Amino acid sequence: MLTQLPPGRKAITCKWVFWLKINADGTKRYKARLVIQSYDQREGIDYEETFAPVAMLKTIRVLLALATLHDWEIDHMDVKTAFLNPLLNEIIYMTQPEGFEFDDRVCHLRKALYGLKQAPRAWYQDIDKFLKTLGFMSSASDPNLYISQDIILILYVDDMLITAKDKIALAKFKKQMTQKYEMIDLGKTQQFLGLQIH
Repeated sequence: MLTQLPPGRKAITCKWVFWLKINADGTKRYKARLVIQSYDQREGIDYEETFAPVAMLKTIRVLLALATLHDWEIDHMDVKTAFLNPLLNEIIYMTQPEGFEFDDRVCHLRKALYGLKQAPRAWYQDIDKFLKTLGFMSSASDPNLYISQDIILILYVDDMLITAKDKIALAKFKKQMTQKYEMIDLGKTQQFLGLQIH
């Protein structure tokens, strides 16, 4: 939302980032993203807390071993623009993006944006809350390992490894996720965090 910058506040600058992404099958995609420049953020004013847990590699290995032992399929899902989903607790003002300037007003952000120091934490809190409403419990040893009656999943920022012995439960879970977030269903896992999975 465009608004006048209140006295005593500073608008955080932003920039466009462009890159080429190469998929597991070798195809290429051109991507663009608006990123806020977090070095302008001031602790206590623009953010309070930034920590968000990330799945441990040993947890991922255990999940892969467990799925192999029980001959379970492992599916991979990706949340599109994950950091744009959660609402912000702080009041953040950002300059208008290059190419979209209208006047001297600034953008009042209601939701997180890539580059914000608190964006990973806000995203983690949002998806953690949603997974728990679906009946998942997080592990005490790795908070990014979620277990329900039928499904085990690992969350790594916006990527999920999901395994289940019941394909119906897996399909139901995927439908619930796509109703809440814009998801990419990558099907059977072939590549995850640079690991080739066969």
